[in-house]
Amino acid sequence: MAYSQDLSTMEVVDLSVDAGATITGPCILLGIYVNVAMSAHAVTIGDGGTTKITLPASTAAGTNMNCYGAIFSTSIVVTPNASSTGTITLFYRKI
Repeated sequence: MAYSQDLSTMEVVDLSVDAGATITGPCILLGIYVNVAMSAHAVTIGDGGTTKITLPASTAAGTNMNCYGAIFSTSIVVTPNASSTGTITLFYRKI
């Protein structure tokens, strides 16, 4: 039996950096993993300027979120609060 493997990319985002992170170009967001517990501040993940996902404040380390292949047509933009801490890893595939 042959398997087709779709390559995905991982991007670690440090939430303590006020600028957050932007992955440019159309992407499919496969999942999010919390590496280091998030502070008491929510973090948004948007498609350009439109928020699609909000990560709850104080999300615990080890939390794995399936994003069910969400399509981001312009870019994936991670916007932490100015006082946020923690790190997350995004799993995505360019379209």
